[in-house]
Amino acid sequence: IPSGIFEGDRRTLVRVEPDDLGEIAWRVYPFDGTTEPVLKINNNEECNIINLITEPIGKLLIFQNALEQMLWIYVEADEDSEWVKHWDQLFSLKGIEVPSRGDKEKHEFSNWIEETMITLSNELKLMTEFINSNQGD
Repeated sequence: IPSGIFEGDRRTLVRVEPDDLGEIAWRVYPFDGTTEPVLKINNNEECNIINLITEPIGKLLIFQNALEQMLWIYVEADEDSEWVKHWDQLFSLKGIEVPSRGDKEKHEFSNWIEETMITLSNELKLMTEFINSNQGD
């Protein structure tokens, strides 16, 4: 999970918290952007999903999808909220231009979200990390 994205600031891009989710393995909450979205991971010890998110397969299968969900939340969130400003800083550092929100509908951001996911995925190299972790198998 990306951390230390700002020089001198060890803030994590995506907060991860264990939670009792019953039959749900993980989810991003809240969906409405009123507060910073959090990746909630089922805290069932028998499933060990909390530790899975630190493994290459968990990052690949969970993190990328959660990040995409968070981008959809980001485009609807209040531009003045603190968490949005943190993400704006990341995008600026990565050379990702954030489109003006204006009166746009949520679906009008689909191309930007796709391009942003490609950019961030290319940098995170989660597929490569997963492939490399399986080389010894």
